[in-house]
Amino acid sequence: FTDAHGNMPVGSACSGSDIWLHCFTALRAFWKVQYNLEVPHIESCFVAELEPSKQDFLRQQFDVPMMVADVADVAKPRVWNLQSEQLEFVKWPKVFAGGFSCKGPSKQNSQRKKNVGCVRGGFTSTGETFEGCRQIITKFRPCISFLENVTDITQVTEDDETGVSQSDADYIVS
Repeated sequence: FTDAHGNMPVGSACSGSDIWLHCFTALRAFWKVQYNLEVPHIESCFVAELEPSKQDFLRQQFDVPMMVADVADVAKPRVWNLQSEQLEFVKWPKVFAGGFSCKGPSKQNSQRKKNVGCVRGGFTSTGETFEGCRQIITKFRPCISFLENVTDITQVTEDDETGVSQSDADYIVS
């Protein structure tokens, strides 16, 4: 779980607030008190966030050495770091958290019925941001990955080509 400096590098994408990092820090403290377990210091290696207001929030809350606007760029060999304003290599995370867009299947979306299967199909912002998260997990193979979205991704749809019924949640797990 550690890098050469004894830190645990973590990356996040489209999480908005990265509240999970605060929770993980509290969990480290709990494990130390409860189990006398030493968990390495958490070090952010990248954040991917498109929304400028969320980028500003993340900068205020965390020490962010690398910020990338588009989650799809993180899996590229080198990315434009908004912090340094340079092309850089992405440090490999041992832990990754991705919160892909929930707009497609959300109950707040009047078009949600036609968006069932959008993750598997790769359409809407939900399918596109999930694909970026999937590429990060595939490339870096972090020890632990957290993904979050709305419960409506459990809706089952039938694939016209294969006849297989599968929810986007099942597709993600597979």
